[in-house]
Amino acid sequence: MSRFLRIFVCSFFLICIFCSIACADSIYIVNVKDTNVATVQDTAIEVMTGKNFTIDEVTPYKIVFTKSFGDGIWVATKVCYVLFNFVERDGNVKLIVSETEKMNQITRKRGVDHLVPIVNEIKSSVDGTPIERISNIAKDQLPGSGNERKKELGIIFKDSITQEGLEIIKIQPGSLAAEKGMLASDVLVEVNGRPVTDMTQSGLKSYLANKMASNCSIMLTIRRGKENKLIVLEQE
Repeated sequence: MSRFLRIFVCSFFLICIFCSIACADSIYIVNVKDTNVATVQDTAIEVMTGKNFTIDEVTPYKIVFTKSFGDGIWVATKVCYVLFNFVERDGNVKLIVSETEKMNQITRKRGVDHLVPIVNEIKSSVDGTPIERISNIAKDQLPGSGNERKKELGIIFKDSITQEGLEIIKIQPGSLAAEKGMLASDVLVEVNGRPVTDMTQSGLKSYLANKMASNCSIMLTIRRGKENKLIVLEQE
């Protein structure tokens, strides 16, 4: 093989590698249901060490696994670092997986497509979800996927309606209400032109939940101090 041909083959091979890495997903996220971080970590350790990964670092909410490739003589040694992050919310654990690759002094992100079956095995082992029904939350919720996560209304009310209306005691961070500048201590006076005093507490909550589920705009009149303000909440 001529020197030029060897250079061409090597260059083509490297281009294919970089293209495959660029095209692959760089992060994989699954939601492991009805569990805790310790259980998911234990399962991840069992599965990953069974695939010949070694443990590089463990913290309460993170594990780094490594695996080496190449003999360092004929084939350059590459070390892959697989990062598992664990986020516990409402009795579920979000498992977030990414990978980097280090060869000599070069470190780069690596696609995680080859880790998908392993991560799916971990989730299925813990919460029993059939593997064929598991998908990447990160990809499913990208803009344009049709599965974007909707923002919550994010309003927590007092227990009873008074003659003044219904007082708000908390606004959830990141919610629609928070984005519109609603505050705790605001008093809800009207919903879509209907006085709150004409509603029951349960009826109001059901009405708001139905409007949110239907992606309908909601017009709220609130009283802040001595002034009334009109606020329109709508999903983007």
